[in-house]
Amino acid sequence: MPTQSFGLILANRAVVLGAVKARDLLDIAVDAERSGVFDAVWVGDSLLAKPRLESVTLLSALAGITERVRLAVGCMATFVHRHPVMLAQQWASLDVLSGGRALLAVCLGGPDSANAAQAAEHAVMGIASGERVERLEEGIRILRTLFGGKGVSHAGTFYRFDNVTLEPRPIQSPCCKSWSSNRICAPHCRAANGNTVNWKVWPIGFSSPSNPRLVQLNSRACCGK
Repeated sequence: MPTQSFGLILANRAVVLGAVKARDLLDIAVDAERSGVFDAVWVGDSLLAKPRLESVTLLSALAGITERVRLAVGCMATFVHRHPVMLAQQWASLDVLSGGRALLAVCLGGPDSANAAQAAEHAVMGIASGERVERLEEGIRILRTLFGGKGVSHAGTFYRFDNVTLEPRPIQSPCCKSWSSNRICAPHCRAANGNTVNWKVWPIGFSSPSNPRLVQLNSRACCGK
């Protein structure tokens, strides 16, 4: 029977709010690993809607001071704002720095209608709110291809490039084996082809093989199964 797995979410937004210091987050992560209770450390992600320490930068710092815990972002709400080739190199570098412990969870972020800050985030990055689903799907395809191949070419709706080989290569193969996405339901599941995609639905939480009921709920809500 699978054992239960626990992850700790670091409040990287709390640094911007003045509740903690950046150093506190590093110390908490080290203490969490030493406790033996936690198998992963998670950080949040946002640009203007809910500003905080940038997720990949923080995870890179954690890679240098931890040895065992998985280093995860859940979820990367700015995924649709990031160029997939640049993000692929950043994430592969994180995977190398961490010795193969990087875990990426991506999501759409909020629509323009969520609030003025969310609308401003899309506007400043030049991304239409209505494009988020398609950008997420295309971005996932690009990252998978770059992580797994060489001399990659792509011609999509939003991105085009030829003969790109990602360096450094990620340690994990496949890299980022668990893709999560919240607030995405059946109509937006086209990116979930194959069995390497792990979906989570807010507010249920992170699905886990050790909790079959949670997996069943997530699968039904997201993929209509």
